[in-house]
Order: sequence, then structure tokens, then C-alpha cells
Amino acid sequence: MLHFEVQEALEIHRDPIGHYHHWSIAVGVLSSGTLSTGDCVSLPTSDGSPCSGFIFGFEAFRKILGPTVRAEDLTGAVIGVGVRSPAPPGAIVTAGPLHRIEIDTHRDNVLTILRDHPERLFHNRGAHAPWLWCGECPRVLYNQPAAQPILQHLAAHHPDAALVTQVRRVLDHLAKTS
Repeated sequence: MLHFEVQEALEIHRDPIGHYHHWSIAVGVLSSGTLSTGDCVSLPTSDGSPCSGFIFGFEAFRKILGPTVRAEDLTGAVIGVGVRSPAPPGAIVTAGPLHRIEIDTHRDNVLTILRDHPERLFHNRGAHAPWLWCGECPRVLYNQPAAQPILQHLAAHHPDAALVTQVRRVLDHLAKTS
């Protein structure tokens, strides 16, 4: 049985002006079970809204761990779990258990985030490049046909013109690839 207790989350905008990447690190302790890169997980949030993504790596005391971590190998050590697609906003992740989820649950979570909190997918590149938009988080919508009606509604009704511009870019991408 998996038990990873999140203590905090750190949001990372790496190289915001060059080859940009966006992820979050869930910091905590794996007390039972196993986690692997590629696992889909949900994180606890302060407002109870869904927050999920894919694990892409593990770190402990600036040491990169392998593609799988097991509780019995860590003996209560604090580790960082890298999560992206989309990057969980560090400001809303709170202490609590991380859960492994199915891909369909993650897709449903992304649609809920798109509908209720589109700014979590359409946002800038952080404090070092607030004039540039994150291109990584919206990519999670590219393979979700169910996102199109929500995107069309946002494009027609959302009050933030800059966000609407980004929504339209995703809609254009979807139109070209369908």
C-alpha cells in the first residue's frame, strides 16, 4: 500500500527565457509502497480542488534517485518527487497524502481544472519572465477531445484577454491536428 506524505511543494520555472520547463517538486516521506517515474498522482490542495500530474523523477539531498523508489530503501528520508503535465501550482499544494491515480482520473482532473481554474494551465513563466506564457502546462490538453467545448467557452467568455489568446492557440493546435 502506498503512503507518501507531502510536506510542501516547490514550483520550478527552469530557464524561463530560454529552453523553458515547468514542474513542481512534492517534498515528503515515502513510508510505505513504491513510486515510479510515469506514475500518475494526485496531490493534496488547500482548496480541495483536483491537482494531478505525472512523476518524472526523484531526488534526495541533491542526489538523483533511480526511476523507482521503495519505502524500505529510503528509511524515512525526505525526498522530492518531480511532477509535471501539468505542473501543480506550489501555492495550492498542502500537507497531506499523495495518491496514485488512473490516467482517466487525471484526464477528468485536467478538465475540472480547465473549467474551474484555467489560470492553472494558462499562466506566465514565473517571476523571471512574467511577460512570457508557459507552453508546457496547456500541452496536457492536446490529446483531450473533451477539452474542446470548455476551451471554446473560455475563448468566448473569459474576461482575461491574455488568457483567451492562449486558449485560442490551443484551439488552433487542436484544429490543425484533428
